Amino acid sequence: MADRDPISAEFLKARCPGVSTNDLLDADTRHVPDFIKEDASQFLGSEPFESARFSSLEFFAKE
Repeated sequence: MADRDPISAEFLKARCPGVSTNDLLDADTRHVPDFIKEDASQFLGSEPFESARFSSLEFFAKE
């Protein structure tokens, strides 16, 4: 597995506040495998998508 980039402050701000999935897994009474706790999400920015992306026949054809 490749090394990960350090988590940026911008990424952390984009996360939902409150109890995280890993917090819940840590509180589990049974052992949770480490691979389940790995975070593979990427911060892709906070710019909105154009609505045409979801209604364009051209985009649909590319999918």
